[in-house]
Formats: sequence, structure tokens, C-alpha cells
Amino acid sequence: MLDRDLWQEVFHILKKNKTRTVLTGFGVFWGIFMLVVMLGAGRGLKNGIFYGTGDLALNSLFIWTNSTTIPNKGFDRGRYWNFTNEDSQALLDNIHEIEVLAPRLNYRGGDVEISRNNRSDSFRIMGDTPEYLRI
Repeated sequence: MLDRDLWQEVFHILKKNKTRTVLTGFGVFWGIFMLVVMLGAGRGLKNGIFYGTGDLALNSLFIWTNSTTIPNKGFDRGRYWNFTNEDSQALLDNIHEIEVLAPRLNYRGGDVEISRNNRSDSFRIMGDTPEYLRI
């Protein structure tokens, strides 16, 4: 057990090495502080992701087109292509597990300047079908 002599020795050493005692205390404090900050940031990130995707179905799949990375069948590299309504119907006809298919029209140029009544702002333009609400 800890007796009186041992406590006196501990306090004597702490008084004799004040700088080391303060730096050790600060190191312990900083380690605990960083642990709390990192755990809080991780929990906040997790909550943000769950909040951002909370209304979507867990068994959802999102597919989008992009520019081609290699030339193919006479077409150049970097060519853009899009899904068509026929592609959507072909997916529904051939993959029977699809319950809801909601195509989205997305303007490729990024944000677009919209103005009305002497007011303007930049917006991303997208068009959804009514089926999107079922997802």
C-alpha cells in the first residue's frame, strides 16, 4: 500500500522537477484533449453522413455517365454520352429486381446563372421524375 514516506518522495520529486512535471501534465492533458476532439469529429462526420442520406433507401444504386477515357470504335477519347429513355426502359424490362427507376436530368455545365426581377444567383439545374420521391 502507499505509505506516508512514498507520498513525501513523490511530492519532493515533483517539486524538484517543476518543468518536467508541468510538461508531463500538459502532455497528458493534450493527449486526452486530442482524443476527445478526434472522437467528436468522427461522431460528427458519421452523424452528418447519416443525416445526409437518411431519406434514401438502403438498397439504392446510383449510376451516372462521364466522359470516355479511351477511344472506342472510331470515337475519340473524352467524348460525353448520356442514358436515354430507351436505356431506362431496357433496364426495367431486363432486370426484374428493379422496383423503382428514377432517371435524373443533370446539366453538365455545373452551376448556371439564373436571374429574375433584377436578382440573380447561381444554381445547379437537375430534373427528376416523380418516381424519385418513392426512393
